[in-house]
Amino acid sequence: TSVEMAINNAIGQGELQATIIQMARVSAIIANGGTVYRPYLVQQVGGVDGTPVTFEAQPQIERELELGDEVWQIVREGMCGVTTSEELGTAFATFRDVQGYTVCGKTGTAQSGRIEPHGWFISFAPADNPQIAIAVMAEFAREGSEVAAPITRRIMDAYFGQSGWLYPDWWNEGPYVPLNIPVGETGG
Repeated sequence: TSVEMAINNAIGQGELQATIIQMARVSAIIANGGTVYRPYLVQQVGGVDGTPVTFEAQPQIERELELGDEVWQIVREGMCGVTTSEELGTAFATFRDVQGYTVCGKTGTAQSGRIEPHGWFISFAPADNPQIAIAVMAEFAREGSEVAAPITRRIMDAYFGQSGWLYPDWWNEGPYVPLNIPVGETGG
């Protein structure tokens, strides 16, 4: 029925398709309480090694999503629980020992039609004053909590100047074996 399809799409199942940049924007929108910014690829041109800055991007608001503050707060609390709740957090194992910031996120696993699914993780940090939003999608990998969340952890640690966290043990269990997939068949 159309209600079942709507529910499936609301939780990211069924025929829902999204790009990585769309999911990064979703995370940023949730973090900032509904402001939709136009994405850009270049923050600044110049300014390195004493060269003059010839371009600096300025944030451009496309629109505001009108939801109540309590709705945004509930969604943010749920995303923060993904990384902080030992009982329910699907990415708790990856973020349990983070020092200096709290990540809020959502794991995801998209069926690929092959043996291994695509692992997703969208996030923002820090929880109390978001500065960065990230979307990671690892094609033909494992669950989002197993691959995409640890990749995000490494990015967040670098952004916030943390170090010392290691990859999950299983990442080094065997040799790297590239996928034998013809170009153009991965959706990318």
